[in-house]
Amino acid sequence: MARFVLERFPPHLNGVFGVASFYSLYLLWQALAGVATLRVSPGSVVGAATVTGMLLLLRIMDEIKDHDTDRRLFPARPLAAGRVTLADLRAAAVAIVTALAVANLFLGWVFVPFLVLLGYSWLMFRWFFVPDRLSNSLVLAFLTHQPYVPLSLAYTACVAARDLEVASRDPRGALAIVGLWAPFAGWEVSRKIRAPGHETEYRTYSMVLGPRLAALLCLSLVAASAAALAVVARSIGASPALVGLAGLAYGVTGAALIAFVVGPSRARSNLEPYFDLLLLTVHVGLVVELAVRRSVAW
Repeated sequence: MARFVLERFPPHLNGVFGVASFYSLYLLWQALAGVATLRVSPGSVVGAATVTGMLLLLRIMDEIKDHDTDRRLFPARPLAAGRVTLADLRAAAVAIVTALAVANLFLGWVFVPFLVLLGYSWLMFRWFFVPDRLSNSLVLAFLTHQPYVPLSLAYTACVAARDLEVASRDPRGALAIVGLWAPFAGWEVSRKIRAPGHETEYRTYSMVLGPRLAALLCLSLVAASAAALAVVARSIGASPALVGLAGLAYGVTGAALIAFVVGPSRARSNLEPYFDLLLLTVHVGLVVELAVRRSVAW
């Protein structure tokens, strides 16, 4: 399993991002509530471990779900190549679920949103019990699987609300969730876009929607995220450094998408790295901004 994790869920990338994606919203939620000294609690450590652990669980579930497809199209992947077995993956999934469930029991009422998150991941794994329909429709799969990210962000907000000991109805919280979710959705679409003439047996959004429309969908998600987070950033008095850095990341990603729409080619079709950069910039940037510019206490 160690080799599987290194290959399919490298801790120095996915692990760090999982933690950053939790603390970016966790600290932001406190800032939106007007907390002067931001708090990092033991409960937040459980929350960060949960968000990261669930990402690994989803990776494992996808490997199991896509086993037959991977054997045909991606034979070098660990499961398809026999470097890990289905029994190994199932045992790891059980261990992750057990550990996270026990840990979340100590968070009181937050255990309920954790169960919702876990339950939704199970429905995704089971293709919502209509595998023939969802597995053969990329659009339906997108519509049914994407709500997981807002649910994960809502779980983070619940951990923050628990630590604040108050429920927030601030609409900026909803804007923050939309702004942080949209790039995830864009990333999912971007990694399945191919240039005309370069499609394979692998089902892509460019195959279903057409390359330009798929890229325009990504562009609309980038624009929605930028607009939502611009409002949030202004309301918390974000520094020019964060605004400039995030603006650059949004601009570069948007420019790459526009270039592909104008002239879709194989050289311009590798759009996923731009979303990787955007997600990393936004989440790590928020954590650094809030930790440096505001005092943080344990």
